[in-house]
Amino acid sequence: RKAQPLNRALGINMAGTIFKYFEKPNTFILLMIFSSISMFVAGSDSNFLQNPLSWELLALPVAYIFSYLILMFWITAISMLNALFTKDDHFNAGPTIGSSLLCVCILVTFSALSNNPNILSLTLLTTPSFIYLVTLYLFSIQTIKIGK
Repeated sequence: RKAQPLNRALGINMAGTIFKYFEKPNTFILLMIFSSISMFVAGSDSNFLQNPLSWELLALPVAYIFSYLILMFWITAISMLNALFTKDDHFNAGPTIGSSLLCVCILVTFSALSNNPNILSLTLLTTPSFIYLVTLYLFSIQTIKIGK
């Protein structure tokens, strides 16, 4: 049997593999969906998550368009910030800001799971805090993808 390379045996390549999974799917569409739901839930009562087939659902396309405009403004602002740096500069604002946001998301998730170990149930999916946290996860992943 052929021996595995040392970096593979130690799991060093695992972090690179995890980041490849973040790059492959189109997170922008998911981000648009979750950000519009987040805006809609923040602007209305949280009964929308328990009963999504109500008349309030007709206002969801307005929240979608508004979230699209905000996200386009964010991507443009990060791109303009990257344009301030010279081509020889290796700093990229997108991955730096996105990684910082992802770190906050992971800390909030671990803190919530350690304080409430029984929180993992299907009722978690209908809470506004879960929707907001998933939106922030997707927002940070999309920000990491913004290049120079």
